[in-house]
Amino acid sequence: MDVSQTRRSVVAKAKSAADAWLVQLHRMPGGPLLLRLFSDLARSEIADRSMTLAGQAFTSILPVMIVLSTIRSNGYIDDTLSGYGLSPEDLALTSGDPGESAVTFGVIGGLMTVISATSFSRALDRMYARVWGTPKLTFSKGWRWIVVVVAISLGVTAQGIIARLGDIGIFDLLGLSLEILADLAFWTVLWFFVCRMLTQKKVNIRCSLLTGIISAVGLTALSIGSRVALEPVLASATGQFGILGVIFTIISWLFVFSAVLVASAVIVYTLASDTGRVGHFLRTKEASEVQMVEQQAA
Repeated sequence: MDVSQTRRSVVAKAKSAADAWLVQLHRMPGGPLLLRLFSDLARSEIADRSMTLAGQAFTSILPVMIVLSTIRSNGYIDDTLSGYGLSPEDLALTSGDPGESAVTFGVIGGLMTVISATSFSRALDRMYARVWGTPKLTFSKGWRWIVVVVAISLGVTAQGIIARLGDIGIFDLLGLSLEILADLAFWTVLWFFVCRMLTQKKVNIRCSLLTGIISAVGLTALSIGSRVALEPVLASATGQFGILGVIFTIISWLFVFSAVLVASAVIVYTLASDTGRVGHFLRTKEASEVQMVEQQAA
């Protein structure tokens, strides 16, 4: 038997084993829903959407953080960055005199920065619209983009406050537990709010809340993993590539951050579309009425 025949035999056996595993999974309770979940995630173009969001976040959130850094008593931004192995100098967030920086930016400059930063919230809006089939925001409702990007920027800054909970208590485990619980609660509220704002409440409360919860779990795990692994990775990248290493590392981190958001929306949509108990629980009368009106209009 030559190499090509051996290869075909191995491929055939692997395909047969995979088919048998899929049949068994389909027969298990919840198996069809799990298979559909994997299928929806595979078809969701999660890599493309996450990279788009990551790029928009890099050019949107950081400028707003720079504006926030010009405000006095900005130690929370420093704490947030230091938790990930960064310093304000790495991103040029400090400029000697805070008062002088504030004057340089000015009110109009800060406002223009926030408005231009809505590219990230607009990208989120397009992502939710594609996943849920909700209408995109029009310019008449563009204030929602501004509210969302400011809320996210303040939320990232608030991580400096939450990080200080790790120092509370006699035992390190107590402080870590408080920090994790605070992270979960904070991210849940923030992404529930973002989902409701960008979908104009077309996605019902249960689905929006579950989106916030899944996002919170993923982002909290990312935060914990980042505090362990990001600092040495950043140090290595900076040593080899300088400021480009910092940029590459930040964009990579934002890609994972964005992937969590995209995956959360897709997962909740799949669960809500299920014909079983899970979908029945998530679908409310409000959601059913919206779908009926859209079907009648179509």
